[in-house]
Amino acid sequence: MSREPSTATVTDPYGRTDTARQVITILNQSPTLTATASTTRGKAPLLVTFTASGSDADGDALAYSWNFGDGIPAVVGSTTTHTFAIGPSSVVATVNDGHRGRSSATINMQVTPATVETTGTGSAGTGFTTTSATSTTDRDADSHGGCGLGQGLAVMALGFASLRARGRIM
Repeated sequence: MSREPSTATVTDPYGRTDTARQVITILNQSPTLTATASTTRGKAPLLVTFTASGSDADGDALAYSWNFGDGIPAVVGSTTTHTFAIGPSSVVATVNDGHRGRSSATINMQVTPATVETTGTGSAGTGFTTTSATSTTDRDADSHGGCGLGQGLAVMALGFASLRARGRIM
């Protein structure tokens, strides 16, 4: 709803005029919004497709935006994709009708660390399996993944170097 000043001036056939001033209240109904995600849970890196649809009782054109809460500027459009790292996050979809009417919807995401598993056989015929997945907790007791894929591969490389040094693999 907005309040707009309005002025009307009337002139009769004899050239006499009269002016009236009135504040007009313009009613605008906010649009409705439905937002969906292709998934809300999974292992990092998690690629998710988001779709928004809305309607406006006033027939106004609608504009959509997405805020992923990770410092990336809002993305415009009714459909978009985003890749999530480890941890919980909230995605906010917003629809705006261009006349101060807007609605928002929140989608909560939960992304867990990826597990990297490698199985192989060393030169002495010894089979080995390595699984790597870690997480840490910061001072605020927020849980964060502490070992990304690159770090996990580095840990595995150190393990292979150790096996190689002991003559277990070539």
